[in-house]
Amino acid sequence: AVPPARMGRRSAKIATRKGAADAKKAKLYGRLGKLIQQTAKAGGPDPGGNPALADALRQAQRAHCPKDIVDRNLKKAGEKDSSDFSEATYEAYGAG
Repeated sequence: AVPPARMGRRSAKIATRKGAADAKKAKLYGRLGKLIQQTAKAGGPDPGGNPALADALRQAQRAHCPKDIVDRNLKKAGEKDSSDFSEATYEAYGAG
């Protein structure tokens, strides 16, 4: 994200730092959203009966994830036609 040309150097630095922080947050919130969707689909949308979902919600709360993102991902998990995220483990062998 290139800051506007008419900004002073101080403003450009602030805009750059804010852009980097926002990108880190977006990546974290996306990862937590996928985790919430995956756990809600696997064990149901009720955190009381789904300990994995309760843990994912606690992680989101610790990361200060906005409530609307959490609610949106819980709603997506309940939809029938949404894509499915599943956990996969890969093993790789190499020299050394």
